[in-house]
Amino acid sequence: MDRQAFDAIYLINLPERADRKRELEHELRSVGLQTDDPRLVWIRAVRPLEAGEFPSIGARGCFLSHLTCLQSAFERGHKRILILEDDACFPRLRLNELKRVIEKLKGLDWAIWYGGGSMLLDLSVGSDNSEIIPIDHTVGVQTSHCVAFQGNAIGSVRDFLELILTRPGGHPEAGPMHVDGAYSTWRALNPTAITLVTLPPICAQRSSQSDVAIPRWFDKTPLVRRGVAALRRLRNHFNR
Repeated sequence: MDRQAFDAIYLINLPERADRKRELEHELRSVGLQTDDPRLVWIRAVRPLEAGEFPSIGARGCFLSHLTCLQSAFERGHKRILILEDDACFPRLRLNELKRVIEKLKGLDWAIWYGGGSMLLDLSVGSDNSEIIPIDHTVGVQTSHCVAFQGNAIGSVRDFLELILTRPGGHPEAGPMHVDGAYSTWRALNPTAITLVTLPPICAQRSSQSDVAIPRWFDKTPLVRRGVAALRRLRNHFNR
C-alpha cells in the first residue's frame, strides 16, 4: 500500500482475540505493510461490562473503539486516516485494484470512503474492476470494517459520536446505535460531505466469531466451536 496514502492506519483489536490480530497482520503484509510500520496504530478494542443504551455490549464496544480512533487522529493532527477492524481482509484477486484505488483516492475530494461494506441501495458497476463511486448522503452503508476519513470529517464525526453518547437510546436526533449507523446518520446530516465507495469492494470481512453480535449457540459450545473455527478458516482460504 502506498506509504503516502494515509497519515495513519488504525487497527481495532480486542486483546483476547490474538487470533484475529495474527490474521490481520498477515493481511497487512500481503499489501506491503510490515508490522513495525510507524503508520500502524493498534487500538485496544473495548468490551464494556454492559450494553447501556446500545443494542448490545458488542455494539457499544465497537462504537467506543471507533471513537478512540477518531479522537487519536484528531489529537495527532492527522488529515487522512484508515480504520480497519481485525476481521478485515484483502482478497488476493483484487490486490492490483487496491493499489489503483488507493492511488486515485489521494487526488480526490472526499470526507468518507468505504473500501468495503453493504449499500442499502442496489448499486452496480459495469465492470469487474473496482471503481470509486460517489453515493448520495441519504444512502446508508452497513459494516465498518474498512472505512477512511479525510480532512474536517475526522473532527466532525468524532464530535458527533461524542454527542450520541450524551443521549438516551431512541433519541429522535440520533441516540446510541451501531457505529456504521452513526456514520450514515452523520452523512445524512451533512449533505455536502462527499462519500465515496469502492465497488466491487477491495476489502472484505473474514469469516470468524463476531465480537459485536450476540454469540450463536455453536460459538458458545467448546467442542462445536473448534469445529466451526476450522470450517471458517477453510472458507476464508477459498475466498482469497
